[in-house]
Order: sequence, then C-alpha cells, then structure tokens
Amino acid sequence: MTYRSIKKKILYLCTIIGLPKLFYIFHPRDVILMYHSIEKEKSNYEYAISEQKLINQIKIIKKFFIIVPLHELINKQSINFPRIALTFDDAFDDFFYNAFPILKKNNIPATVFVPTAFIETDKSMIEGKKHCSWQQMKEMMETGLIDFQSHGHCHKHFKNMDIITLKNDIMLSKKIIEENLSNKVDMFAYPGGKFHDWQNDVILKMGYKAVFTSISKTIHRERKVLPRLTITDKCDSINFKMLISGINEI
Repeated sequence: MTYRSIKKKILYLCTIIGLPKLFYIFHPRDVILMYHSIEKEKSNYEYAISEQKLINQIKIIKKFFIIVPLHELINKQSINFPRIALTFDDAFDDFFYNAFPILKKNNIPATVFVPTAFIETDKSMIEGKKHCSWQQMKEMMETGLIDFQSHGHCHKHFKNMDIITLKNDIMLSKKIIEENLSNKVDMFAYPGGKFHDWQNDVILKMGYKAVFTSISKTIHRERKVLPRLTITDKCDSINFKMLISGINEI
C-alpha cells in the first residue's frame, strides 16, 4: 500500500468522524465547484451525476457554506466564513431540464461556461449530448440566478493554441454570447483544463476579470486564475465533504 493510499484512507476516516468541521471554523476557504452534466438516470459518462446526487450535495453545501454568485466570489477573499460558487461547463441541455429546476427551487446562483460553436448547431460534444438553446439560456437568465460566460468557441485545448488562434477563439466566443444574451462576458474557463501559464496573462489583458481552471483545489488568495473542484460520479458524500473542506490538501 502506498503512502498516498494510506493518507487517503486516514483522511476518509477523519471525514467520517467530522474533522472537516474544524476546517470550516478555523480555516474558512472559498470554493468553486465544477459540474458538467446532471442526468435523471446516470449514464456511463464520468462527468455526469444524477439529479439526486446534486440534491444531496446541495444539502451538504448549505450546512457549511454561504452560496454566492461567481462574480461575488472573485472580487475579494472571505476571511470570516467559507463561501462556495457553483459552475457548470459545456451548457448541456440537461442543465436546463434537470439542474436548473433544482437550483431555482433552492434559490442557488450558478455560472454556466458556454462553448459557442455547439449552440443551436448539429454538433454534439460528448456522449452525444445536446446543448441548451439561446432561448433556454435567456429564460434562465431572467430569474437572476444563472449567468453565462465563455468556455471558448471550439472547445479545443488551449494548450495547443498559439496566441493568434487563442485570441480569435476567445473574441468570437465573447461576441456570440453577448450578441445572443446581451450580458457582459468577463470570465473564461479553459476547455479540458489544459493551458500554459502565459495564456493566463494574455486572457486577463483582454479584459477578463478571472480565468478558471480544472485544477482541483480550494481557493487561498489568488483571485485571477482560479482552481475548481471537479465533481464526478465517484464523489460519494464522504469524498464530497473531503473535497469541499480542503482536508485532502493537507
């Protein structure tokens, strides 16, 4: 058995007995969750979770965090209480049909990162999944709970892009979202989570307030290039509590 596996088992047991509560009290952190697909019945897609699992996770979140819009979380660091923001990548239409009703019922804000090349086209991104329409996005925006931001245009890994291709992809995505939804696009999430550090500087200089990665950590001080905790179907309630508390970052 490796050191890593032993450590994980110890932290798992510590979570069962409630140790993460001390982290919320004595070391409050901001957290951003990264979801993808919310399904009525779980498929084989690793980044999909069921409606019921989302409901259960929201119950856990409410016990320990103040849930805030993503724009609010990036503006300044919280030192008195842990805050959390929910994000959803890819704008799959199961967000509209499955996730949005749950969020609306619980009055929870969320940000959806939109890959614009796949909206109202014949393209299916992953597992043959369909995407939200602009009208569905407008309907969700009208509640004041859901914000739509850039996930690039073509949903290709930015790590493989030169500076000109990067700028063109981001500018096109921003233009399409703002023209269709009349909202300000000033946040960007990397498709696939792969990037070079120099690309962060380029994107921020283009006027974006923050860049979001898929580095799975809680947030400490940095407010410009931000990690997000990846939620997959493997996150049972104990593993979920470990993630959001930051205990597994010891």
